[in-house]
Amino acid sequence: YLDAYWGDFVEKIKNGTILYNGTKYAWNTIKAFQNSYRCFLDFQKTLSNTTHLRFDEIDRTVYDSFVSFMENKGERPNTIGGRIKKLKALMNRARVVDNLHDNVLYLGFNPIGEDVDVIYLTENELKRIFELELEGENEFLQKYRDIFLFGCYTGMRGSDLLQVQSSSFTETVRGTKVFKYVPAKTIKKSQVPLSIPLNLWEECEVIAKRNNYSFPKVTEQKLRKYIKKFMKILQTETSR
Repeated sequence: YLDAYWGDFVEKIKNGTILYNGTKYAWNTIKAFQNSYRCFLDFQKTLSNTTHLRFDEIDRTVYDSFVSFMENKGERPNTIGGRIKKLKALMNRARVVDNLHDNVLYLGFNPIGEDVDVIYLTENELKRIFELELEGENEFLQKYRDIFLFGCYTGMRGSDLLQVQSSSFTETVRGTKVFKYVPAKTIKKSQVPLSIPLNLWEECEVIAKRNNYSFPKVTEQKLRKYIKKFMKILQTETSR
C-alpha cells in the first residue's frame, strides 16, 4: 500500500536510514514529505475509513480526487503542487528503487502552481540587520543573525549554510580570503566548489572573522525561529 510505504519513508528520512546524496534530508524537506503524507491519509479517509490505496490504484481518477480534496480544504495551488510532487516522488522511488510496482500513470500527473511575488531584502535592509544591537537577554541571537546574513550575502541555500565549517574558508595565493563549498543539490553533477571572495561584501568578511571562520552548529528549526525573533526586535527599533 502507498500509505504504508510513504509512512515508512518519512520515518527513515527522519532517523537518517535513508539519505540524500549521502547526507541526512533537510528539515524542511522532511516536513514537506510528512505534511503531504498526513494530507494523503486524510484524503483516503474521505473514500473509506478502511481504504488503503495500492500502488496500482493510483490513477488519474485518484489524482483528480486528491486535488479536489485539497482545493476544498482551501489549500493554495503551490501547496497542492508540492504535495503532488511528493506523491510522484514516492511512486517513482517505489517503482524504480524498490521495484514494488509497474504503474507509470503517475508520470502524467501535472503539478499545480501559481506565480508568487518574490520577497527579498534590499542592501539597506541587510545593513540595518547587520547593525542591530543584540545585547543582554538577546545576545544569543547574534549567532543566528550572523548565519542568516552570511547566507544572504553569499546566496547559499539553507541546507548548505548549516554545513559551513572552518575548512570551507581558505586563502588565495594573493592573500584574499575566500569561502568555498559544493552546493548539496549539485554535488552529484559537479565536485568543483564555488569560490566566493569574502571582500565582495565588507559585512561578509566581518561576520566570518568574528566567528573565527566557522559557524556554531544550529538546527534549521531554531534558525527559522530566531530569525523571526531578531526581525521583530528590528521592527520595534524602527518604529520608535
